[in-house]
Amino acid sequence: MISVDQTRSLNDSAVSVEKLNPGPQEDRPLRLFDPRSYWPFCIEPLALQTCAVVITCAALLTFDVPTGWRWAAGIVGFLGACAVGGVALNEDRYAKRAAA
Repeated sequence: MISVDQTRSLNDSAVSVEKLNPGPQEDRPLRLFDPRSYWPFCIEPLALQTCAVVITCAALLTFDVPTGWRWAAGIVGFLGACAVGGVALNEDRYAKRAAA
């Protein structure tokens, strides 16, 4: 526990969080999504297609679909996410071998 007087004395000597954060730089635009970026070219096309299938399956799970289709979308989405994760792990492993 800290007394009110000690808290007031600390308040005068402290630096606010707003003063510590410089904020966004004015000379550089902030882009949340940049379709001209280079990262899609660094990923295998099969991985991008599998990501599209996973996103489609996730979207399908949000709708009211029959149970069989829901299970199929869930299983395909899960296996697709595992496949994309495996591709990403293998690419990192191959990149480390090539660098050595």
